[in-house]
Amino acid sequence: MFSSAGAWAAFRWKDGWGFVSPAPGAGDRQRTLIWSVQAEQSELWLNPDLCGRPALADRPHFDPLENLTFPFLTALFARHRGVLVHAAAVEVDGQAWIFAGPSGSGKSHWARQWHERGMTVLDEDRVVLRQLGGQVWAFGTPWHAEPRLCSPRGMLVERTFFLQQVESDTVREIRPAAATTLLLRSSWLPIYDPEGTQSILEVAGQAAIQARPFLLGHASGNGLLDRLAVL
Repeated sequence: MFSSAGAWAAFRWKDGWGFVSPAPGAGDRQRTLIWSVQAEQSELWLNPDLCGRPALADRPHFDPLENLTFPFLTALFARHRGVLVHAAAVEVDGQAWIFAGPSGSGKSHWARQWHERGMTVLDEDRVVLRQLGGQVWAFGTPWHAEPRLCSPRGMLVERTFFLQQVESDTVREIRPAAATTLLLRSSWLPIYDPEGTQSILEVAGQAAIQARPFLLGHASGNGLLDRLAVL
């Protein structure tokens, strides 16, 4: 159904999905993870050659889930009204502020800035947004550049900032429709799964309505942070 540049591929498996890495034809030592939606369970199948010492001699830190974790969790979250977003999240007055953007856009910078002001950081790189009871919550994940900053807690999303979309030291509020598009650009999407993708579209739309969305430029000093605090 889908191949990601040879790193992994997705295929239909009964009522769920299967993921194989590397993709067929891209190399040997394949690993396959199959997931049943109704049974709510998955199985990991390994090439027998992977289990012997000679096969792993050149890869002492081999991860059997390498390249499979993100496609599997992306599909799993989507079927539970959740989406994995390339973003940082911090707690401000008991609610989550999301800072979304690609690598190098400043997510870790903003996380550290709020941490230095005594705020809880949920994550500084990847966040799960999930719709629960009609509202969107943000949760920390196990993937951090700086684990000491992060917390696995969850809280309601109150504001969303899209990084480096305007000139430096600028913050500008935008419409929910534009925010939905920008949020989807920062999200992992199971495009091979129409039902899961539709669920993510609904979560992103709800998040854009629930949380005030802003474009945020690069901060040249602490002045922009002070402005955010009083928005």
